[in-house]
Amino acid sequence: MKTSLHTALASASSLGLVFSGLRDFVIQEFLLIYLTVLEIGTFIGFSTMGWSSAVGPDGHVTALEFSPEYAAIAKEAFAKNGIKNVDIVVGDATES
Repeated sequence: MKTSLHTALASASSLGLVFSGLRDFVIQEFLLIYLTVLEIGTFIGFSTMGWSSAVGPDGHVTALEFSPEYAAIAKEAFAKNGIKNVDIVVGDATES
């Protein structure tokens, strides 16, 4: 598992996800331990792809998106980029 953790950190760093301060340290540790992200509002999927790369193939991202149109655009982007560790839940985040 240590290899996956180092991969997640390297991916996050290469995407410009810089961790600083206590809040970001907690986020970094969470990613390293759980390799799971919940993103509220995926829009067209750009940041979701970053999280997908950060958690690596052993991790998982669940993205909530209110708009079916934006969710479709994001899903298309994931498919074009070979991203398979993301699920999109369409609807109101308060009801998901």
